[in-house]
Amino acid sequence: MFIKAIVEKLKKLYFTEIEANIYIYLLQNPGQTMYQITTNCHLTKLQTVDTVEEMVKRGILLLENGIKDLYYSEKPNDLLNQLKNKYIIETDKLVEDLTHLSQNYHQEPYLNYHGFDDIIGQARTMIYEAKEDIYINTDLDISLFDDAFKFLEQKGVDIYIFSFQKQSSKRMNVTIFSHEFESFEPSRLMLVVDMHKVMVANAHPLTHKWSATTTKNELMISIITEHIHHDIYLLKIKNSNQKSLIELDPKLVIGTRFEKQKNK
Repeated sequence: MFIKAIVEKLKKLYFTEIEANIYIYLLQNPGQTMYQITTNCHLTKLQTVDTVEEMVKRGILLLENGIKDLYYSEKPNDLLNQLKNKYIIETDKLVEDLTHLSQNYHQEPYLNYHGFDDIIGQARTMIYEAKEDIYINTDLDISLFDDAFKFLEQKGVDIYIFSFQKQSSKRMNVTIFSHEFESFEPSRLMLVVDMHKVMVANAHPLTHKWSATTTKNELMISIITEHIHHDIYLLKIKNSNQKSLIELDPKLVIGTRFEKQKNK
């Protein structure tokens, strides 16, 4: 029963059952010939020859050449240290290979959320997790997130908010860029946390039901980050010149359907 338990433990170290039995047999009976191994381990000659030669190559068995070749099991401590070191080396190599594959082929998922409360809850969670800075574009009342902003104020995390609505915050870490429009029905939320995760949420124009998606996809993060920054740049140009960029230079108009819809 004890031998069987050891065989099972060796199998967990990627020994075959035949290899485990041969190793244990030679550990108990060192210096055996191929014939003795075959007979006492109840194997065929072919099984013994193939298995023993492979075990010698792997350093599990030792071969003493002479008139008759004799085989010995490697000392348990030496064998297990050898296996442990080999396992660590191969594991480290595998980590490198898998990491390389992940960097080249891994696709970040897009997670969808529905319902205003669930979306705001997810947004608050993302904000609380911030470590560096946050970019927001929203026409929601930002007081929804004030407790999270207060928490991040203590951590020194800066928050930059663009909005068309009038907004205010007493938090020193919050910088607001607003068009100062009078209050209207909110319909959007764009949120970038630490340039690591992004949320885009909006209300359906007819049903007014909210839906959102979050992702760590680098391209999506870059697109929304640039969008928010460009909104802020355009607002600063307008405030500085008392005219919008298009008013300053009408030649900038491209003539797209999007522009025509915006001007209706």
